[in-house]
Amino acid sequence: MRRSPRSRRNILLWLLSLLLVASMVCGLIISILGNRPQRTATPTPYVAPTIILEAPTATETQPGPQPSPQPLTTSAP
Repeated sequence: MRRSPRSRRNILLWLLSLLLVASMVCGLIISILGNRPQRTATPTPYVAPTIILEAPTATETQPGPQPSPQPLTTSAP
């Protein structure tokens, strides 16, 4: 008796799901029971700031457009 393609697909998906769950469980067990050496904190090396020989100077800027002294009027229809 032949199985339908849908039944084969379901079996394949079940096997793939079981493989995924098994690998996740193994990873969890290894991470919990794993024998990792303790890490020691290493200090960050200190780098002295560089010396700025010349301070930046402000430059003159051109003034922007000025607002008109009176509001614009439009003619109403």
